[in-house]
Amino acid sequence: MILNRLKILIYFILIYILVMVLTEEEKKERKKIYNKKYRESSKNNPEINKAYQKKYYEKNKEKKKERINKYNKTEKGKEEKKKYKQSLNGKKVNTKSKWKKSGLNMENFEEIYERYTMAIFCDICECVLSDGKPVKRNTKCMDHDHDTGDFRNIVCHYCNLHICK
Repeated sequence: MILNRLKILIYFILIYILVMVLTEEEKKERKKIYNKKYRESSKNNPEINKAYQKKYYEKNKEKKKERINKYNKTEKGKEEKKKYKQSLNGKKVNTKSKWKKSGLNMENFEEIYERYTMAIFCDICECVLSDGKPVKRNTKCMDHDHDTGDFRNIVCHYCNLHICK
């Protein structure tokens, strides 16, 4: 009985020593294999992966916000943020945010955004539209129903203020 326990103990000690004596290369290889298996299991179960990420985010929301705010205050963070805002995706996200705040219905955002970016003429007076600031008479505007939030037209600033009421 004692001999069996001793054998088992020696066996576990040997396994422990073998694991501890792995070279750096072997450790990296084992880690690669583990990561590959993990990625494959995540790909096969996207619902599980998404649920885990959502749960993790909810649990660590404050930490993440704090970390992002801290990074955004650094020079590198400010630079990255500025670069992102000037990128196509940054402009798209900013536009979506503005439209949400103004009460525009976001059900078919992609379609509306594409139409907005491609618009050259006002849908009412057919003047040539311009982008950006400062707001001028012919600056692009989104005409929408303020009660329902439904999109109506892409119009110039003048038409938006005087005709689309």
